[in-house]
Amino acid sequence: MNTASVPPLHDIDLKHWRLFKAVVECGGLSAAEEATGMGISAISRQLSDLESRFGSQLCHRGRSGFQLTEEGQVAYTAVLRLLDSIDEFRDTLASSKAEVKGDLSLWLIDHCAFTPSNPIATALQHFRRDYPLVNLSIGVAPPDAVERAVAEKKAGVGVTICKSDLPSLSYQVIGSEASALYCGRHHEAFGKDEEQARRIIEQKAHYVRRGYLVQDAAPTNFLQKNSALAHHVEGTVQLLLSGGFVGIVPDHIAQPWVERDALFRIPLPEFIVERPVFVVAREPQGSSRIASLMLDAIIRSFQEAAARSPLGPIEEYPRPDKAF
Repeated sequence: MNTASVPPLHDIDLKHWRLFKAVVECGGLSAAEEATGMGISAISRQLSDLESRFGSQLCHRGRSGFQLTEEGQVAYTAVLRLLDSIDEFRDTLASSKAEVKGDLSLWLIDHCAFTPSNPIATALQHFRRDYPLVNLSIGVAPPDAVERAVAEKKAGVGVTICKSDLPSLSYQVIGSEASALYCGRHHEAFGKDEEQARRIIEQKAHYVRRGYLVQDAAPTNFLQKNSALAHHVEGTVQLLLSGGFVGIVPDHIAQPWVERDALFRIPLPEFIVERPVFVVAREPQGSSRIASLMLDAIIRSFQEAAARSPLGPIEEYPRPDKAF
């Protein structure tokens, strides 16, 4: 695709390029149906129109699956830059009129209701009240995918427990997430005291490894049988409920099941850990005004929730000293 062969952009082209971006980020046409509100045949037809107009095959699609071509990858990167430029243009015009208008994608980890106070919902409530002209899009994904989405400009802001210290991103601790080792009602360790549970875990426990964490290490003298892998917290919970496994789960996720006597918090203190929760955005020079406003709303909401909490302010939350 050379410059001379690329036709001028029109509104319909922007619509098609946005569709192309959505298909790429969903991983295929079928997965993009819900995100776009379109059927597969309509999506395929518009992608074909786009390829015909710009003279390049952007992706392989069919029974063998979805895959970008080399030119499709170049086009996707260019589309991200184009849409960023459009957002910046809209930000500039909106600033001149003292109004905030545009689009923002916020990605959250798949168990983001951290406490009953739910600071995320409060932040969204306040943001919607203050900036009603902003179109919000919410994505839910595993922790590492949230971080990656912000780095790849699929999201403007993310909330996650994953921190890879990517140079293009800024991270701020906004809270903490407590986790512990749990098992289901039909597991041998259910209801046992520390001594009994330790013996069972050491001898024959099958551990659910968390594929959604970059590292998921357990003490070396425990849990050598990593016999299951879960890519979402909900998957871990289902395996625990089966009665055949033990695994580490956030306390706020496990609590409803504990109250129903379906899960048991195994009393082994070495598995109790607090992980910091981060709000992630691109560095200020790469972040839009709308993203910065959402960032501020989330930080403020968590600070207010922390001030009401017996844990105290955010900076006093314990930092994790273990990798699990």
